[in-house]
Amino acid sequence: MPVEQRVRQAAEMALALPAAWAAPALACVLGTAPAAVAVAVLESLKEVRGMRSVLDVLVEEAEAAEARGEARGEARGEARGQVEGRQCALVRVLQARFGAVPDTCRARIDAVVDADLLDRGLELAVTADSLASFLRDWD
Repeated sequence: MPVEQRVRQAAEMALALPAAWAAPALACVLGTAPAAVAVAVLESLKEVRGMRSVLDVLVEEAEAAEARGEARGEARGEARGQVEGRQCALVRVLQARFGAVPDTCRARIDAVVDADLLDRGLELAVTADSLASFLRDWD
């Protein structure tokens, strides 16, 4: 069987997959074919009636990937905002209780990105006898 025919057959099988898998599978098929064969197969597939357009499959996959990326980015941004809020609250509680908070203490607080550890720090900040005891007990 000629190369172009094998590539076309594999491309048609890739396009029969669900949209989320079709574009990556098609990219693998066409990526391993010689460039001239890949272009010829793409052009012939666009002309086949009743088969999803290659472009439609690629657009669907791109849109789905973009939506997944946006959702992950939003979740990361929300989590980061919650951490920053806890960091700020911890510094404010320490300031209210013990006065000025040294830069080294602020840097230590800013380095913590674990929300549970920051919550523990807030609890300690409320009950600590001094800034030194807070720093000693907060790990």
